[in-house]
Amino acid sequence: MTNLIKSAKVTQDRIERAMRIYDGGLVKQISTGTFVVASESNQTAYYIVNQHGCTCPDSMERRMLCKHTWACFISAALTIWRIQLAETRKEVEEIADYYLPTAHMPTGIHRTIELERGLAIERLAL
Repeated sequence: MTNLIKSAKVTQDRIERAMRIYDGGLVKQISTGTFVVASESNQTAYYIVNQHGCTCPDSMERRMLCKHTWACFISAALTIWRIQLAETRKEVEEIADYYLPTAHMPTGIHRTIELERGLAIERLAL
């Protein structure tokens, strides 16, 4: 259980840092599903993020979603939040359909949005 709690703290920290990167305008989409992210700490460093991951040392060495990847796909987190707040099945479907067909993102994000779509539809059916 301790490893799970430690892992959750790491993820929370990465997402908070990702929001700072996103809000700071450090993410630039250069093509469908491919982004350039400026480093926060090194003014001359940039990382490439795509559906396969990020070129930063953290991502390459640990093989986890880094703060740069989360920053590029922060709109996925906002989509999940909007799905959870939707009040009708039609609204859920429109939100999920708008995001999924056009985005090239890690498979885990696709799966999470689909899962949230299903859970919201179940909740609304009760």
